[in-house]
Amino acid sequence: MLNALDYLSWRGDLTFLQSPVNEVDLFLFSQLATPDYTGILKDEKKGLPLSQVIDRYFSLHPNDEESLGLLQSKFVLQFLKKAAGTARFRHVEMCRFELKVDQETSEQFQAVSFFLPTHELVVSYRGTDDTIIGWKENCNMAVMEKIPAQQDALNYLTKLVKDHPFRPFYTVGHSKGGNLSLYAAAMLEKKYRKRLTAAYSFDGPGFTEGFFRASGYEEAKDKLFTILSQYAIIGTLLMPAGRRIIISSGIKGLYAHDGFYWGVEGTEFIREKKLSDDSLNFERSMKKTLSSLNMQERQQFVDDLFDSLLSTGAVTLTELKSKDIRTHLELIRRIGGAPVIQNFLRMLFENYIRPDRQA
Repeated sequence: MLNALDYLSWRGDLTFLQSPVNEVDLFLFSQLATPDYTGILKDEKKGLPLSQVIDRYFSLHPNDEESLGLLQSKFVLQFLKKAAGTARFRHVEMCRFELKVDQETSEQFQAVSFFLPTHELVVSYRGTDDTIIGWKENCNMAVMEKIPAQQDALNYLTKLVKDHPFRPFYTVGHSKGGNLSLYAAAMLEKKYRKRLTAAYSFDGPGFTEGFFRASGYEEAKDKLFTILSQYAIIGTLLMPAGRRIIISSGIKGLYAHDGFYWGVEGTEFIREKKLSDDSLNFERSMKKTLSSLNMQERQQFVDDLFDSLLSTGAVTLTELKSKDIRTHLELIRRIGGAPVIQNFLRMLFENYIRPDRQA
């Protein structure tokens, strides 16, 4: 099955002036938000060519095997080098890198923006990083009407569109970044949201009920797109927003969260009619479990879960991965919770965190 890297091989010689931005490009922009550009990009209006940013990144991070985080795609670094050499992405300007991690508020936020030669803007939000705190904030989406990163995403977008009037714009993000993309686009002031072309969430979690009651959501919903692989797990959490599109993946399980395994044909991802049976069962079970817990019970579970993870002394999932498998099994037993949550945790450890994981 051909994928986004193959797309870059056959489409990379065409600039955005020759061929307009499409959903595969927007997924690739979501991946460009993954690295830490500290020391390379600053929060300023003027951008730098993507090729120059990537060259500087690898000068600061020369080890090709450097991890971007345990749950990040192994293809991101390969993609960065490939994109920097294409006519399509080489001269796109990158700007406004912002990074924030705050353990006290369980907050993790990262974003970067792009100027296209078509005068369009693309705002890209990073998904959850490798920190355990970042994943706690992810889970807090199920217990809070608004998490700190969502407010950060809205503030970031508001500042950008104010500073660059008249430019039409997209917002994009993968995983938690997808949730931030839809949230910021829907909650943006109406006078700025008129310039929104579309907002994309690539396998990002959904929202609690309050989001859908906001007037901004009702006005923006036809421009919001949630793209899920047929084997989605992360993307089935909570309630999906906007138009839901199911696409084909060349791999099953939690690895289907990696968009570089998704099938591409032409300028689109390959469509599927529905989620897989496993994904549907997980979605139904998780919704049933969450609906049976009030907000206080949900919050208690999230707090217990992450207090247990942090009690191991690990700060990141990479550090947790290095722990003995007996530590992982003891954590699952200690956390408790509903059967569907137990099953999810077992799947997480078996597919991602277990020391003998095979890619």
